[in-house]
Amino acid sequence: YDISQGYESNAFKNAELGEIKMFELSEAILKQATNEIISYAPDVVLICGDLTKDGGIENHTLCRSYLQQLKNSGSKVYVVPGNHDIGGGREVAYNDDETTSPVDVMMYVEFADFYSDFGYGDAIARDPNSLSYIVEPIDGLWIMGIDACNTTGRFPALSWIDGEISGAGKTWIMDKLAEARDKEIEVIGFLHHGVIEHFPNQELIFDEYLISDWKNIAEELANAGLHVVFTGHNHASDISTITSPDTEERIFDIQTNATISWNSTWREINYDITGRTMRTKVHPVTNVDYDLPNGDFVEYSKEFNDLATNSAASYMLEKFQLSEDAIEKLLPLVTETLTAYRQGDEKSLMTPEIQTLLDEAKEYATSSTDPVANLLISVIEQIWLDPTLDNDTSIEF
Repeated sequence: YDISQGYESNAFKNAELGEIKMFELSEAILKQATNEIISYAPDVVLICGDLTKDGGIENHTLCRSYLQQLKNSGSKVYVVPGNHDIGGGREVAYNDDETTSPVDVMMYVEFADFYSDFGYGDAIARDPNSLSYIVEPIDGLWIMGIDACNTTGRFPALSWIDGEISGAGKTWIMDKLAEARDKEIEVIGFLHHGVIEHFPNQELIFDEYLISDWKNIAEELANAGLHVVFTGHNHASDISTITSPDTEERIFDIQTNATISWNSTWREINYDITGRTMRTKVHPVTNVDYDLPNGDFVEYSKEFNDLATNSAASYMLEKFQLSEDAIEKLLPLVTETLTAYRQGDEKSLMTPEIQTLLDEAKEYATSSTDPVANLLISVIEQIWLDPTLDNDTSIEF
């Protein structure tokens, strides 16, 4: 977000808190993350969408300048759109008098040209039905950027937040995966929306962060030879996997948090193509060049997260039409759970205080007749019991 569009009004602060995103610090965080990534000299950098706050051209121009720094350092940089990157009329400038003004936004037909230096111009194949494409950074490896977004309204039954892989776009993906298999080429994918649930019953609570019909699509992709996808959207660090019952082929969804959300991470991958293994490690940004009230970025971002997440959790519980008693019982636990899920490796973050909150919630569930509250408590427990390491681990496929 380009803060020249305003950042001091209450309207802007409310937008930050409402989305749990540190828009004011976004450039400072991106600058630090860019410098850190450059120091690792990666061969490839993948950005899984949501390059901007809401698609403003000034924001895209600012973002592109940092992508150019990565490219100038020698890395190949590839992007796909997220649900916040194209049109829709949501992006505004925030005026000091608490009003907002419309700004120029990125349109669907402009995106590929605007980011031609970051994937689209190097594509060996483009889907004519979407912004999906394939690049071949080295012989024997295809990277498939998948556009599952609904920003153009091409999936009428879905909202602009939702995603889907279907129709002609899905046919193109499957045809290309079949071609890669025939040529004995490895394929990894990256897209904005999740392809696999990252905790049990996610589709019942946060379905907008998953592609529609995720289980069947994930199994089809695995059967077709796509075994790893990198995703974002849900702003959390988590790795999940599913095995197709038909072929026993596995697909991993490696989800990475956003730099503007607690705890501001980027993910390092060391990929052994021959051995078909990946070593992954998450790197949190811990300092930024910005004048903060207390001078400590980690402390500032945690305080921001706790305030914003508590507000979001309260809104979520009210949306589920829970009783006031249930909301009072669950709100502190939901806030802690969402924060831990965002950070990943939830088991390691469990404290005696949080365990007490969880035990009290489970006790409440034994006497509650509210199926929604009981489902939510069950989901919360499963998040804390997640057996998969998220932040420093290896996968084989």
